[in-house]
Amino acid sequence: YCYRNLSRSQFKNVVEMLSGRFADIPHQAFKPRLNWDRVNNCLITRRGSRMLAVMNGGTIPDRGYFGVYLENANVKLGEVEEEFVFESRIGEVFFLGNSEWLIKQITADRVIVSPVAAISPRAPFWKGDFLHRDYATSKKVGRFRKKLIAKIQSGQAHKWLLEKCCVDKNTAANLVSYFLRQKESGRLIATDTQVVAEWTIDSGSQPILILHAAFGARVNGAWAIALSAALKQHYQIQMQYSFDDDGILIRLPDTTEPPPFDWIFKLSAEKIEQFLMAALPQTPVFQVHFRYNSARALMLPRSHPGKRIPLWLQRLRASDLLQAVGEHAEFPVIIETYRECLHDVLDLATLKTIITNLNKNHIHIDQIDTPFPSPMAAGILFKFVSVHLYETDQNRPLASGNALSSDLLHEILDQPKIPAIVTPEMVASAERRWQHLDHHFQADSREDLFNIIEKLGPIDDEKLARRCKQDPAPWLKELKDAGRIISSDNDSGGNCFRIWSIREMRAGTPDDDRINNERRIRRYMRTRGPVNSEALAADLMFSSAVLKAALENMRQQKKVVFGRLIADKPEELWCDRHNFTQLYRMAVSRRRSVQPPANRLSFNRFLLEWHRISKFEKSLVALIQRYRGTRFPLNFFEPEILRSRYDNADASAFTARIAQFEELISNGEVIVHSGRTHETGKRYIEFRMRGEGNLLTENQTLMTAAEDLSAPARTVFDFLEKHGASYARDLQWATGLSSRTLSRSLQELADKGLVGCENYQTFILNFQSLIAPDEPASENRVPDGGHHPKLLNRRYRTKKSNLRKMVRHSRRVKNARWFLTNSLVIMGRPLDIHKRAIYQARLLLQRYGILVKECYRREQGLLPWYQIFQVLKRLEWQGEIRRGYFIAGLSGIQFALPEALELLQGANRPPSSPANRPILLSTRDPALPFGGGIDWEVSDYNGHPLKVIRSASNHLVLIDGTAIIYCERYFQRLSILGPIPQHTSESLTNIFKNYLKIAYPFKQVTRIDIHQINSQPAAASPFADQLLKFGFEKDAEHLVLWPSAV
Repeated sequence: YCYRNLSRSQFKNVVEMLSGRFADIPHQAFKPRLNWDRVNNCLITRRGSRMLAVMNGGTIPDRGYFGVYLENANVKLGEVEEEFVFESRIGEVFFLGNSEWLIKQITADRVIVSPVAAISPRAPFWKGDFLHRDYATSKKVGRFRKKLIAKIQSGQAHKWLLEKCCVDKNTAANLVSYFLRQKESGRLIATDTQVVAEWTIDSGSQPILILHAAFGARVNGAWAIALSAALKQHYQIQMQYSFDDDGILIRLPDTTEPPPFDWIFKLSAEKIEQFLMAALPQTPVFQVHFRYNSARALMLPRSHPGKRIPLWLQRLRASDLLQAVGEHAEFPVIIETYRECLHDVLDLATLKTIITNLNKNHIHIDQIDTPFPSPMAAGILFKFVSVHLYETDQNRPLASGNALSSDLLHEILDQPKIPAIVTPEMVASAERRWQHLDHHFQADSREDLFNIIEKLGPIDDEKLARRCKQDPAPWLKELKDAGRIISSDNDSGGNCFRIWSIREMRAGTPDDDRINNERRIRRYMRTRGPVNSEALAADLMFSSAVLKAALENMRQQKKVVFGRLIADKPEELWCDRHNFTQLYRMAVSRRRSVQPPANRLSFNRFLLEWHRISKFEKSLVALIQRYRGTRFPLNFFEPEILRSRYDNADASAFTARIAQFEELISNGEVIVHSGRTHETGKRYIEFRMRGEGNLLTENQTLMTAAEDLSAPARTVFDFLEKHGASYARDLQWATGLSSRTLSRSLQELADKGLVGCENYQTFILNFQSLIAPDEPASENRVPDGGHHPKLLNRRYRTKKSNLRKMVRHSRRVKNARWFLTNSLVIMGRPLDIHKRAIYQARLLLQRYGILVKECYRREQGLLPWYQIFQVLKRLEWQGEIRRGYFIAGLSGIQFALPEALELLQGANRPPSSPANRPILLSTRDPALPFGGGIDWEVSDYNGHPLKVIRSASNHLVLIDGTAIIYCERYFQRLSILGPIPQHTSESLTNIFKNYLKIAYPFKQVTRIDIHQINSQPAAASPFADQLLKFGFEKDAEHLVLWPSAV
């Protein structure tokens, strides 16, 4: 038999697969093909199995070729590639064999042709697998290279090639020239004992690693997969690679300097094998051979005999199959695919030997950095380009998220408290399938009935009848006559038993009793959802002590799960781990939103509600916590964030909020962190809670920044590091720095995020240093070299004013206490990158409610999106957040807090009453995360798209989520976006008045001076009358709102 070389366990695994071991997977390919009668120890065919084997038998892979048939004769002339047929048209001529053929017709599975004489027929093409050079031959090639190098150095290369290698003069000349060009460019040549790692850049200035290794493609292919997997784990991004018989090419992240590769070439053979085994299922070679093996195993059947299945459809079906069994490592087809890839296609054993020799220095590796690829890299470069340019056999890869989800699910099920996201309806639906009560799972043959008895027995006639599509009596008689089941009578009616079940339940030694008890429990739980201990004890007739001991032992073996498993049920239940895994996956899938996504208007309303614009009832600390880590321009938080959230408060209440805000900073509960985007970029500030610095910035990052300080700044830093928080006057006395130098030193330290200040106003004032630089010579001079008297007077007044401001500034800086931000109490305890990613993901969810990648792009200083995304997926599987497509027009993967979705649902409503008042928001406000990846979708009065710029000086006026006015440069230019109702004119004027009520020094403008409205002079605009009516005045062509009108 063809399976005579299988071990007993492998043979049993295959038989169990064919007899329905994986039938719980909802896929047609996993339906049982055989029944295993363990009583009589024989295999029994199921209905349709013979036809399946006859129609689909064979070991040659089906490549989906089109048959070429002679017209009106049904004579097959040959086969052509599917892609060639797609590129051909009726009436074209191609040659096949020694003849030319005219295409008369193209059907679903054949090409009908007739003979024709043609001058220039097309050539057909076929695509086959690459023929890789084996290691034995590659080793000889490497030795030949070593000898040729030696002969070239001794000047005897041509003579040796002609006499010993039996090559002609042209071949010898080409070989010597090829090697000399490699040597002359300063590159080494790989041999059987020499590997060359070349770091260079390609034609697109993208860094690449070329590993010259003459070990053959079977070895290089396995090595390339393992190296790319190791680099992916290190850089957290997918690596593209290619390989051939003489080398490996890996496309690297875009870095300015060669990354350190020493670690990757020091990996042990065992570690290389681990990387290879983990990454192999995502490679095309694995997917292709899985498709071949699945077809041989009758899992990709044809619908009709002799009918061609398109290759693209075969790929999709095989990809679906691979995704369905991706988490079942013991699936026989997967095991065979691993064996085929690792031993028939690739050469893992030889690779491990080579890695061991590398670690022992029996094979040497040299690393070189070159400005352009070496001559011997031309072949692998061409292959890399051709593969990614013309690749067509690109299957849908096994989703890496699927494997990650499996790992996440196992972690979740191992937690003491499992999230209760499974609903009673899901349990009831699943139990109908497991109990064969669902119509699609009921028995329609004798063998189906036998399987039900095997799974659910002992079971009475009434219950059996509910699980069959017709009367089961004839089937029961046949099974009983064959000795495969037995029946026994009792008071409640006849029960059908399997003999082996009775044997499993018989008494034995205490150890046998424990094993039998666990088997009975697991057999019972395999067809049920979560169940309580009382029901288990009653149905299985176990005592509480025996049941508890068995369940706890099974829990330790990870066979069952325990806890509050069903939503809205406080009862603690037990469930088979495999069954609960299915239920949990189903729950996660159903939680993913399938409702129609909300439109932009609803999204705008949601944002205003989520950010509590004009109605922030919570404390000021809660507001700061929501926006901690957000980078704000200087003097932005108070007039824009605080004003818009507490807009209903009067002037005195707003002043009290400001005082409370500054008190939080003075008390050290809130830390003000500052920085610059680059050396000459704009400054920003962000707020952090005490002890949360490490959640956003690593301490090592701050210490690295401290290494690049000027001498005065280093002096101040060292003093603060040694003596702790200090007043500026003490700093000046201790360091001997002048007031001006001290101020600039503190400014430099603050720009690098190294110092903070207990006085918020002083901290901001130090950035806005009023110490004027040396004044350049004025161009406003009279012809004789003097100055205009008025200009002299103005300059005198300016100097005097600046002098007074300098004195006030110096006094405030000296009286404030400064401290380093890298202390333990500010930074908190060190955190690993995983905990930092969890914190940042939760912070983004708290800030936006509904999080998409476009919102993340607006953030700065956070971990890469990949790491945030992994945490978001984990939170979804834990039931804390939802995943779906909630907002139309944004990226497809969106995550949301449950309370945010409730708010979004409420925002999806008709327009509110006319009494809804307007809201003024800066375009830099986090409540408006637009721009970049999220289009503002704002149009001017005529319906033309309007470009909105995110700037602290630009604002939007919104009513019920709809933008009605776009204000630029602190209201100097207004764009009316639509009709403004008459009843809102006064409210619009009031928001301008409220903006002027902001107290100094937070006030950005002293008056509202509108220059243009819809690109027209403001005073001539049709909207001028509405503004003049409620307090604005004309000033030439401008409209001005003076403080006196507020």
